[in-house]
Amino acid sequence: NAAGGLFQAGCEVVWFDQEPDLDRRDRRLELREALAGASVVFLWMQELDPLTQTANALKLAGEIRSWYPDLRIAVGGEFITLTPERAFELAPPFDFVLRGYGEDAAPELVRAIEGRIPLVSVPGLIWREDGVQRGNPKFQPKEKLGLI
Repeated sequence: NAAGGLFQAGCEVVWFDQEPDLDRRDRRLELREALAGASVVFLWMQELDPLTQTANALKLAGEIRSWYPDLRIAVGGEFITLTPERAFELAPPFDFVLRGYGEDAAPELVRAIEGRIPLVSVPGLIWREDGVQRGNPKFQPKEKLGLI
């Protein structure tokens, strides 16, 4: 997954998943504090429940944007990967959309944000540049091709 790929690449990873909390306590304040000083936040939709996942990602992205207007927000996951690229032309509150394997693309996006590689090198990335949507092809390693 994306968090594993980021961790293996040496990135600091803060994991926030409201779903497994048995007490269902609101943990947004903890998330806000954990994001202080971050360069990018990844909202990953792991399940194929598109309406709920999309609504939650949009709401959370809007809240994160209100806390940290300059923080880069990326979204990805199975549903995002299955969605046609043209669906993102509506300019949602995300700076980046990652399609395909997050463990491959997420560390590359961090490198691009740090200025070490160009955005066009990030597999499966969709972003807006000068008001125009850009998109890179998804990377599919040979060992994963049989899983699709």
